[in-house]
Amino acid sequence: NGVNYPKIRNWTGADWDSEIEMDNGGSPVQWVRTEYSPTEANLSLTVTLSTDGNLDSWFYDGSDWTFYSNIASVGTTADIYPSFDLAFETSSGDALLVYSTGICTLGTEDELGYLTWSSTSETWSSSTTWETSNNICLDLDMVYQVAMDSHPSSDEIVF
Repeated sequence: NGVNYPKIRNWTGADWDSEIEMDNGGSPVQWVRTEYSPTEANLSLTVTLSTDGNLDSWFYDGSDWTFYSNIASVGTTADIYPSFDLAFETSSGDALLVYSTGICTLGTEDELGYLTWSSTSETWSSSTTWETSNNICLDLDMVYQVAMDSHPSSDEIVF
């Protein structure tokens, strides 16, 4: 019922399933990222970034969706960009979510944050932030885009 509710349709191989409306994320959705587990058929994670600057997550276990509200925040400056990404580890089935914190003050703030998804407990870790190296904030501008990819035969993820 509106822009606060992500929607999904699954491809059966021959046709699209009926639309499924997920739980209310609380604010209009701006960016969506869905990844499918490489180790378990029908398992997926969806992460959205909304206009309030918060990241929300939905886990699909093959039959039901579980909603995780406000798992991290990119703030309301970086929220108009794809300032987060999600990737599964190929062997373990665990996942990594990296995001911009929307902050950039040289030497005093943490520009990036991350959470890990445990495929065993089916939960997110607490958010951890770190100050990036290599002077990403050199021009006093924040990280606006994050992109990752999984190694096809190991648990390595390139960032």
